[in-house]
Amino acid sequence: MFRIVIDENDRRNIFSALIRLREKVPKEVEDITPMLMAADYMFLVARNIRSEKYSAGYADYEDSYAKWKKKKGVPFPGYWKLDNILVSELSMFRFKKGWMGGIPAGVTGKRGRPVALYGGAGEYPDVRPVQPARPVFTPSFEEYKNGDIRRRIDFLNTKVKSWWR
Repeated sequence: MFRIVIDENDRRNIFSALIRLREKVPKEVEDITPMLMAADYMFLVARNIRSEKYSAGYADYEDSYAKWKKKKGVPFPGYWKLDNILVSELSMFRFKKGWMGGIPAGVTGKRGRPVALYGGAGEYPDVRPVQPARPVFTPSFEEYKNGDIRRRIDFLNTKVKSWWR
């Protein structure tokens, strides 16, 4: 049998650290970090729309639609860009018990149409079968999941370690 002896200063430090962890970790894990992840994703989608990162290999617009967009002043090819509504309505918002980055339900554009429907038409071929899909949200999510999310988790781990000290 062995005995562990902890002096009073160490005991105070250990209990103080445990209290800090109990107070800070749940809020950080359940609210702050998910909010920051939603913001990371939102900014990544905006950056990918502006740079047209995922536009290579997408089907060209029909001539009449390309001419119409050109007349409206949208630079070619201008995927995901019409009145810049997708980028301007991107946000991070509460969703169920967490956070989400994207287009909130119920947001409408200048012509009164749901922005999420416009985004969905570009993302999924079954939303608007006459238009080929040109996804940006899904590949951006995969990009975030396979890259930047690690940086956010490492940052969280560093914060938690600092609270233990």
